[in-house]
Amino acid sequence: MDQNFDLAEKEFEKIFNRIPTPIYIWKKVIDDFRLIKYNEAADKLVNYEMHQFQGISAKDRFKGREDILQDLERTIVEQTSFSQEVRFYFEIIQKERVLKATYVFLPPDMVLVSTIDITGEQKIKELLKTSEKEKRIILRTISNHIIYQDLENTILWLNRAAAESVNSTPEELVGKKCYQLWNQSDEPCEDCPVLKCIQTGQVEGVTKSTFDDRSWNVKGAPVKNKEGEVIAAVEYTQEITDHVKIQEKLEKSEKKYREAYNRVEFYRDIFAHDINNILQSIKSANELLMMTKNDPEFLDKIEELTEIIEEQTQRGAKLVSNIRKLSRLEDQQPTLQKMDLLPCLEKSIQSIKNSFYHKNIRISTDLDLKRAIILGNELLTDVFENILHNGIKHNNHEVIKLWVNLAQIQKENNSYFQIEFADNGIGIPEDSKEAIFQRDKYEKIKGRGLGLGLSLVHKIVENYHGEIWVENRVPGEGNYSKGSKFVIQLPEAK
Repeated sequence: MDQNFDLAEKEFEKIFNRIPTPIYIWKKVIDDFRLIKYNEAADKLVNYEMHQFQGISAKDRFKGREDILQDLERTIVEQTSFSQEVRFYFEIIQKERVLKATYVFLPPDMVLVSTIDITGEQKIKELLKTSEKEKRIILRTISNHIIYQDLENTILWLNRAAAESVNSTPEELVGKKCYQLWNQSDEPCEDCPVLKCIQTGQVEGVTKSTFDDRSWNVKGAPVKNKEGEVIAAVEYTQEITDHVKIQEKLEKSEKKYREAYNRVEFYRDIFAHDINNILQSIKSANELLMMTKNDPEFLDKIEELTEIIEEQTQRGAKLVSNIRKLSRLEDQQPTLQKMDLLPCLEKSIQSIKNSFYHKNIRISTDLDLKRAIILGNELLTDVFENILHNGIKHNNHEVIKLWVNLAQIQKENNSYFQIEFADNGIGIPEDSKEAIFQRDKYEKIKGRGLGLGLSLVHKIVENYHGEIWVENRVPGEGNYSKGSKFVIQLPEAK
């Protein structure tokens, strides 16, 4: 029997100490009470210093607190249980707590006191007791718009910031529809977060822009009754114009540096690929030259090999020049000035003749204009030379034929100069006609040697506010192998 009692006592101790709320047991002693037991939660509340109060009398523990002593006495006298809200200062932790104390009579002469800390709840209650006048003052000072609406967007209350945004006062706007005031519409907004929150019962939000180029974060929060039914909604609007502009700048900056990185990678790949091919061609020609220079049977090949080396050297120089110019065009907007394109065109034609003096080239021109004034710069020569160079390089005929025509045309009530470069070369297939001008398509066409030079051409013409395209010299589908015709249109300078 004693053993069973000991087990029960131990189980009680475990249960008593596991209760998460502080519990104290006071025993009536003549005209006072003695603390005879407390649990671990009570000990933890005072940083485990409760041992100081073991056996203490209630009159010593609660000096000056007649209310607590009376509550203990009442529990014994009336043999009852009740709860009471108590403020108590704990000296050990030097903090005041608001407690919900429950007094329970334990026959024949003990009182069990359990406490729940409601300090936070009490603070909330005190805030809720703040006067209506003080609430309105707080809401009026908030710069964001707060609008209390019924289920049909009728304004029930709004703060001063919201009213002043439409040059009015709160009193003048109560009873009106929000969409009539801020959107000047007879219908609610399609993406209205207030109506949406009324439907879903959840907070809803949307970002909107207004006619004055300002950005807003608009949220709708449902107001529910005790049954959980939505009875109204609060619209909260915060201006985020500065945030949006900063975000846009960051995105532009990120895009700019990403493009710059990709451009560097592109130029590196181009240079590595083409320079490797050029050096390989020079190396092969030089090795063959060294092998045959003393052999009389191959003397006629020496000139051909030296020409290959010379041509590849010029190709390398042109590659470096093109990359440098294309990079400069993409990094900054070039300065344009009035200039006559005729001298540039004539100079380019003569330069090509001098460069390919050893080839049988016939260039026919129709330049029947005295002047052709455009807005351009010194890069115009690169445009003409690149196109003429391609017409010669990609040509398998013994007699290379080029045609250069210049005319003035009218397009969309504006005057343009149209320059056509035609050749009898190998031509450009239909599926490559657009890609040859695009830098990012270079990989697909670099084996033909067109991509980089024509990317430069396209960029220069674009900066001149002109257009360039390529078509078959002989019109008709499937006739690309009879040669190409590059067409450039540049606006006349006013």
